[in-house]
Amino acid sequence: MAPEKSVVGSQTPLVQIALARGVFRFGCSCVKKSRTKAAKHSESQGLKMDTFCDMEGDTLVLNILGTPNASKDAIGKPLGAQLRVSVTAVPVAGRATDHMMRFLAAKFGVCVHDITVVFGRFSIHKQMRIRAPKRLPAVVAKALVRANPTTS
Repeated sequence: MAPEKSVVGSQTPLVQIALARGVFRFGCSCVKKSRTKAAKHSESQGLKMDTFCDMEGDTLVLNILGTPNASKDAIGKPLGAQLRVSVTAVPVAGRATDHMMRFLAAKFGVCVHDITVVFGRFSIHKQMRIRAPKRLPAVVAKALVRANPTTS
């Protein structure tokens, strides 16, 4: 009787190297693990907030729940600690995020290069930093007033 081959031994050398280094391809059962690690890593880089927006000096930090492939570009209502933003762009290779950045730049009165994606470039859960916004949409202005009430 022939000895059984192990799963690792039956793979090509390139696949073995990729698995050893943690590089995963679609179709592999390990994809979910790598995405989970990436999500935890990216969220650890962002600012933890109780509300969807906060000011750090002259920079506005937004937690966004993006909706790609929508019928129109719009800033919606907050959902928990995220602001709903829908865009018409298709979610392929970060194009929806790029479109969202252009849309938000127009809404906040800044250039596109003044907006930075902290995490979530290829995800619907994003955190963006907008440097020195000239205008604030009503929903953001109300949230900032509630978060930082001024005493007179």
